[in-house]
Amino acid sequence: MDKQNSEIRFRASLAGNGDPWPVITRSRLGFLSRLQDGTPIDRIGWQSDDSDGESLEAALAELESYSLLEQTELGPRPTFLIASHEETRRVVEAASATGDRLAACIAQRWDFLRSGFDQMSTPKGRTFEEASFFLVGARMLDIDLLSRLARDGRLLIAAPSRPSPSEPNAKYFFYAIEGEVADMGAYGLDWSALSWSEWQIGTFARNIVCGAQNPAREQLDRESARVLQAGTCESPQALAASLNAICLDREAMLTWEDLESELLEQLHDIYRDEHEAIRTLSGIGRLRPEQALGEFACWYHHVAFAAAVESLISAGLIAPPEGECILAIWYRTHPQEGLLIDA
Repeated sequence: MDKQNSEIRFRASLAGNGDPWPVITRSRLGFLSRLQDGTPIDRIGWQSDDSDGESLEAALAELESYSLLEQTELGPRPTFLIASHEETRRVVEAASATGDRLAACIAQRWDFLRSGFDQMSTPKGRTFEEASFFLVGARMLDIDLLSRLARDGRLLIAAPSRPSPSEPNAKYFFYAIEGEVADMGAYGLDWSALSWSEWQIGTFARNIVCGAQNPAREQLDRESARVLQAGTCESPQALAASLNAICLDREAMLTWEDLESELLEQLHDIYRDEHEAIRTLSGIGRLRPEQALGEFACWYHHVAFAAAVESLISAGLIAPPEGECILAIWYRTHPQEGLLIDA
């Protein structure tokens, strides 16, 4: 592993509508982490990232104006999830164990999924082991299981409102952890809507390779943008053929959803079984406010599902493409799905 991947530092992630980045610095995150751990404010040393030597009071006031800090009876506390390196290690260990349980459950149903896939009208020219990087990794483990957790609402509660001077209607999850790149969750789906109604295009990939954005994903993104800009494809199927992308039409997506339905319920049962342990691990009510529970669940699941994908790859079930990135074009069967679904 290269130095940048393995460097221990604060790494942050956002999901939703808002922009906290203007007020987020490494010094502020380090300070807030100590506050959240319960260290009295007068015992935390302050060193500004600002060359002009910003005062602590000014830094805290700006964070509060972005709804990222609140005054409590114990003093100022962050309103979002921020995890120290020690906590990160505990959470990653627990989430990875959950991921192993998810993978074992899926492995037991692998032959059933393969048999159903072989009956699907699309995608053509793909083995299940190849297509499963998207169907199991991106759809089942990332989007579809996340949608179930959001609808359940016990761990993945709704994203909180975080008004700021420039964005009074901001509402988003935001979390920062002190750790390595992989501690954020190794895989992710990036997608956008196509001009054809309900059709989407996206890449599912290992996010970081050798300390940089996955070069295979960047290459596919550039090629997709070039073909889309040319405007020569008359259908999603023609676009997929031009890009050598996996293509899943409405019938294929509905067939897959039917195939995975019972298994998704079993995967959800694993989270139900671990609910109390995950909530206790989150530190809600002890270290952080209730509204941070959704952020913790979001982080926990991204680590867990990445561990599940890696376990299925190691078992020889999922066969990822070279570069661990796949381009897909698919029909969206639900108006809302994933992390920010309305419960």
